Amino acid sequence: MRHMQFLAGTLGLLVLAACSDETGAPPPPAPPPPAPSIARLEASADTARPRSSSSSSQSSPQQLIAYTYNFHLEYPVGVTEMAMHDHRDRCIAAGFELCQVVSSGSSVQSQDISYANLEIRALPEWLDTFRAGLAGEVSEAGGQLLSSNMGSADLTRSILDADARLTAKRELRVRLTALLARDGSSVEELIQLEREFARVQGEIESGDAQLRAMRARVAMSTTSLRYTTRYTPTGGGAFNPIGDAIDNAFRNFSRGLGAVIDFAASSAPWLIIILPILWLLMRWRARVTARKLSRK
Repeated sequence: MRHMQFLAGTLGLLVLAACSDETGAPPPPAPPPPAPSIARLEASADTARPRSSSSSSQSSPQQLIAYTYNFHLEYPVGVTEMAMHDHRDRCIAAGFELCQVVSSGSSVQSQDISYANLEIRALPEWLDTFRAGLAGEVSEAGGQLLSSNMGSADLTRSILDADARLTAKRELRVRLTALLARDGSSVEELIQLEREFARVQGEIESGDAQLRAMRARVAMSTTSLRYTTRYTPTGGGAFNPIGDAIDNAFRNFSRGLGAVIDFAASSAPWLIIILPILWLLMRWRARVTARKLSRK
């Protein structure tokens, strides 16, 4: 009997609980999730950034190498500047897409000695043709190619790392933009987000400029050309020693005369002071002598 009463009471409680759940007020909505902090956004961006080392270990990327060339050309008298101008004009005529003049200049030391230099940046297909015919061109002009060398710099890792950093920064910029457009942020949070957005945008622009510069070094090789005049000493005659001796005599006489003029010019201010003193001393001595003679 007691068991029957216990079971009846339990069933009654279960029915009351079910009725209260159906007729009761719904539970309050959950609060919105807090906005992620900037540090968490940067950490997630760094985590999402592809690693250049791991990717290179799985598949070897294309080598990005910047080449530089240096040539020293020697020409006869009067041909040095003409050769430099010809090479510069050929680069300009090829067009800015194929060849670019970085710098050029020339200097004349004497009537028979002059120097010139030229630096260009060109695509490999144009530069290969230019380098192939350079030695023969110099030889036809009566000159010679004194030296040539090539240097290279592997920019593969630098370009891949810069590209990966830019990708991560762009992803961070997208997330910051979404946070700025979100409602419910306080004024302090908005100010902090705008500052961080401006910093990220500046880093993106700077990194993009550096990346373009490195890719331009790979796309176009730099070539430096140095032009000099061949020195041709003139032969001396039998009377050259006499002429040299006469030249030396006139030179020594001129030096001595110049030394005398320098001494006179430097002594003139002192004579203005010394001469009056000497005159006074001589006059005083003459008076002393005259007194002695008058006493005798």
